[in-house]
Amino acid sequence: MVDSKIALLEDITKELSAKCKILKHAYFTDDGTPVFSTMSQENTEKMGKLVKFNSRQMQINNYFEQSHSNESGNKTALVLYRLSESVFLVVISESPTEDVTGQLMEVFKRYAKRLDILFHEVPKTFKDITRYLVIAQALSAGPEPVAFYPEDIPPDVSMKIAVKSMLMLTAEKQGAIRGIPATIPFIEYQGMAVIYLFDVPNKQARGGAYDSCISILVDESYRPAIYENMYAIENSCVEASEMIRAGKEFKGIVDFLLDKLGGIDLRRAANGKRSPEIEGIMKEAAKRISRELAYR
Repeated sequence: MVDSKIALLEDITKELSAKCKILKHAYFTDDGTPVFSTMSQENTEKMGKLVKFNSRQMQINNYFEQSHSNESGNKTALVLYRLSESVFLVVISESPTEDVTGQLMEVFKRYAKRLDILFHEVPKTFKDITRYLVIAQALSAGPEPVAFYPEDIPPDVSMKIAVKSMLMLTAEKQGAIRGIPATIPFIEYQGMAVIYLFDVPNKQARGGAYDSCISILVDESYRPAIYENMYAIENSCVEASEMIRAGKEFKGIVDFLLDKLGGIDLRRAANGKRSPEIEGIMKEAAKRISRELAYR
């Protein structure tokens, strides 16, 4: 039996190769996992890391391109293209970059929806929808991220989240109070964050304590998931803050929080009953898929 995913990727490859001179290519899911590759294992792994890094920054139907000349003097181009929400394609080609990207745009128009139908996985837990987790403290030089998830989060992103979250300490009118979770939008990342502000006693700190914050950012479309699970999120943050005060290792605390978030089932409300709001989010993709398939 032919794997429907591989069959679709083969169709895309044939269509692209008919118009462009493709030397090597590789498909990846948005977490950097290779699906199919004609590159060496080493290069596939390198490209996977590049995909994982760019998956949180690159919009759909956008690309990154790098050109160079090989030993024979022929110009080749590496193009990393986001074909859909779920799938990235890396190609190395001797065709002009504009020809490759132009053809990839046509591929995007024809196949993006079908790719997401086959490759999209509906998130089951709060960890699945957590894009960034940042623990920050106001040290001598100002707010700094001291621990974060994922490990390859761009430094400017972790710093922005740390600074914006810590600034809420001076904006009590917006609802940020120590020991009580609050939500703030991160428009630049199309996200919403739960922030939990607290103090960490330290004799060397000004005022005898470091202002600290835990920030958990998800896509803004999951806003209902935040409110319905706020109690569980708050309890996790309270426990994590106590671990920080006790001097536990930050990496272990991040792992602890991720484990707690992984235990929050998005398919059920905190009281154990099914949540119609969250169930609606979970099923929206399925409904869209059904409508699209009906017209094919």
